[in-house]
Amino acid sequence: MNLLIVDDEIIAIKALLAAVNWQNYGIAGDVYEAHNTAEALNIMSSQTVDVILCDIEMPGENGIEFIRKVRASGADAAIVFLTCHAKFEYAQEAIRLGCEDYILTPAPYENIAETVQKSAQKILAARENRQIAKYGAQWLNEKREKTQDKQKPLTPKDLTGEVTAYILSHLSDEDLSVTQIANRYFLNEDYISRVFKREKGVSIKRFIIMERMELAKRLLNGTAVSVTAVAEQTGYSTYSYFEAAFSKYYGCTPTSMLNKNK
Repeated sequence: MNLLIVDDEIIAIKALLAAVNWQNYGIAGDVYEAHNTAEALNIMSSQTVDVILCDIEMPGENGIEFIRKVRASGADAAIVFLTCHAKFEYAQEAIRLGCEDYILTPAPYENIAETVQKSAQKILAARENRQIAKYGAQWLNEKREKTQDKQKPLTPKDLTGEVTAYILSHLSDEDLSVTQIANRYFLNEDYISRVFKREKGVSIKRFIIMERMELAKRLLNGTAVSVTAVAEQTGYSTYSYFEAAFSKYYGCTPTSMLNKNK
């Protein structure tokens, strides 16, 4: 994670850099400093910036105008504003710009560092969830396209195909079950279960578990994500429930599989 500090008061930046060990607060990368918005934009044009700690009142273009440009560029950096002015309109605009926090100065350096740390954690979680959603959706769409055929009458084979596609589209739904699927198609649970097992050779319940475990394995092997996020993406509301199901299926914990593939 990289941090960019934007403040026209050079002494204030130097004091902050000297007082805080940023690595202890989740900033393991570089810490850049800019004394006006032009310098800040120049840094962002060539460097990856994950968190911006920005003063509002600066000569020329102020911090609000700078962050508007940052957002317009599509950058997803977390924003923390620093200001000695408790103006309501500043707070309003900070919210509109998706600012993570708003610190009134003077403030203890430790408080500022902790706020930056929380913002870094939020941006990491947001990026992680987007990565999971993109990866999981792509894989599930590929599988779903292979099972759907809307041109034929609803034969047992077609029904099984539709149910299969529905399951693949809703693996993250905690309430996905035989009952829920049967209600969706206005069919008896026993009937839809018999048809599905005859066509697929496996029960609906077992198929759901298999696909969830396959998706979990792919996410753990193919993306830099947390185990908790994988659990949520595969329909498990608690990590302990997910860990038990995963361990029973693969014979190892999800954490051990994740560590093995690092």
